[in-house]
Amino acid sequence: DFLVPPGVKAHESFLCSNCVQRFEQLDAYGAEVWCHVPGDLTGTLHGAFSFRPVDGRLLRLWLLSLLWRMGASQALSMIDLGDDEAVVRGLLNDGNPGQPEQYPVVCIALSAEGKRVQFFFPPRWSLVDGKRVLSIILQGVLFNFLVGTDTADNARLITDDEWVFPILDWREVDFLVDEA
Repeated sequence: DFLVPPGVKAHESFLCSNCVQRFEQLDAYGAEVWCHVPGDLTGTLHGAFSFRPVDGRLLRLWLLSLLWRMGASQALSMIDLGDDEAVVRGLLNDGNPGQPEQYPVVCIALSAEGKRVQFFFPPRWSLVDGKRVLSIILQGVLFNFLVGTDTADNARLITDDEWVFPILDWREVDFLVDEA
C-alpha cells in the first residue's frame, strides 16, 4: 500500500495464508527502509544516495516478491514472467534471495529541480542489451527488474548491507518523455 497512490487498488486474493504472512513481513521491512527515501535530493553527492546498514537478503526477497506478485496478478495480466515465474516463486518459497546476478533490480530516484517526483507509472516491458526489463514507477522511484541474470557489476546496487539509489532527472527517462 505504501508504494501505490491513493485510489489505486493494490489488493488481490491469490496468496495462501502462509504466503500472505510471509509477504506481510517482507512488506513491513520494505516499508521500514522505504520511509528513509528522501524527498529532497539536492544534498546528495555524486548523483546517488544509499541506505546503510540494510539487510540485503530481506531487501532482495522483498523486491523479488514485488516482481512475482506483479507477474501473478490478474489485474496486471500484461506482465508475463514466462518460465521465470516458477523460478522466482521457488526462490521465495525457499526464502532464498538468489545470487546477486539473478533478477537484479535497479531503483532510480526520479527528480525534478532537486526534488523527488511523486510519479506513479504502470509497468511496462523493454529490452536492454537483449534482456527483458520490467519497469514500474512507484512513489517517484523507477524500479527496473531485470528478468533473468546479469553479471555486470553496475546491476548490483544491493549488497549485504547497502542499497544504492542513483538519481536521474525524470526528463531523461524516454518513456516518460514520450508520455508527457
